[in-house]
Amino acid sequence: MHQLLTDSAIWAALLGLASYFVRKLWEDSSINKAIGAEIERLHTVIKRHRDFWQARVHDKTTGHHPLIPFSHVVYDKQVKNVGVINRKLVAQVVRFYGYVDYLNSFQALRGEYEAAGHTDKFNELYIASLTALVDDFANVF
Repeated sequence: MHQLLTDSAIWAALLGLASYFVRKLWEDSSINKAIGAEIERLHTVIKRHRDFWQARVHDKTTGHHPLIPFSHVVYDKQVKNVGVINRKLVAQVVRFYGYVDYLNSFQALRGEYEAAGHTDKFNELYIASLTALVDDFANVF
């Protein structure tokens, strides 16, 4: 009877450990998929925004349109888990989100450029920055 209880305890412990690792792999896979989906969304949104902004520069109506920062809620919540991101992509993921944060910071400078009479320079640099992100990450993910 004692042997049976010991064997059962060992099997229960092994099954519990296996269950933990399966859950962990599933969770890591889910995090990778969520971050990948967010990157795909942001890349598409930034490309469309770049095209929209170029058209507004062309028709000289940029002043009629606010700049809304690009949100990345999934990455913000999962950055603490950066170790579970696919090792082949982790550097590119961090670089991508760093560039998105740069774009958000640059958007915040728009008023200063306009106040100094440099709206055209802002638009030139902004479109170049949007294009750099779109082009640099076109085939990365």
